[in-house]
This record gives sequence, C-alpha cells and structure tokens, in this order.
Amino acid sequence: MQEDRNNQKPACPSERPCTKTLIKHRWKTAFKERNGGYKPDQDPIHRLSRAEQTAIFRLRTGHCGFKAHLKRIGVAESALCDCGAADQTVEHVLNTCTNFTLLRNQIWPEGATLETKLWGTSEDLKATFQFTTAAELRP
Repeated sequence: MQEDRNNQKPACPSERPCTKTLIKHRWKTAFKERNGGYKPDQDPIHRLSRAEQTAIFRLRTGHCGFKAHLKRIGVAESALCDCGAADQTVEHVLNTCTNFTLLRNQIWPEGATLETKLWGTSEDLKATFQFTTAAELRP
C-alpha cells in the first residue's frame, strides 16, 4: 500500500487491507506527534552487542521474562513480584523493587529515570544490561 503524495491518506485497493493500512497510518502519525518519531540512526542501541540489544529491546517492549508479561501470555499464574510489593514489570524491577535496591544503587548511584535506563546513551543502556545480568534477570 502506498500513501498519496500529500501523506494524508493511504491508498487502498480493497477494504480489508485498507482497514489495516489506515490503522497503521494512524498509529504512525500519532506516534510521530507524541515522540517526534523514532529515528533509528540516532538510537544508541545500535552501538551495543547483540545480546545487549536483545535485552534492551525486550525491556523496552515489555516482552520479557518478567512475571507481568508471563501472566499476560498465560505462562505464569501470578504477575506479583517476589518482593510482594507490586507486579513484576520492567518499571517495577528497574526502579522500585526492594530485592534489587543495593544493586540498583551500585549501578546508578545518583539514580536514573526509567527513560534514561531504556532510551539513554549507549553507556546508560549498558548499565541497564549490567543490572539485569547481575540481578540474574531474564529480560
């Protein structure tokens, strides 16, 4: 499917593909408006090893071995973290889980936002990978 020259509306030869194309177009437009668009050439994830890239990508998307995701796909019975405070989500593990407070303070002594941990510089992303490896987490 191709969009017209004004980038206004995608051209659709049939109804079913048209619906899919329109939804995809709306999603891309909304994402671009919210985030200024994803610029892969500016993403520091490309400076990481394949193992580091895979872990960061899984953390960014939430499709990882954390209990919240495993519960959502029907593999785990509970999403509750081992600390018992909240569901084991990426945000909980990286920012607030009491099981990893000491390690978190060692890796990020001055603290860091979730955005920095997942979308920061290549050094920030390597620190996040180091955290998940040291914590023996399986992103």
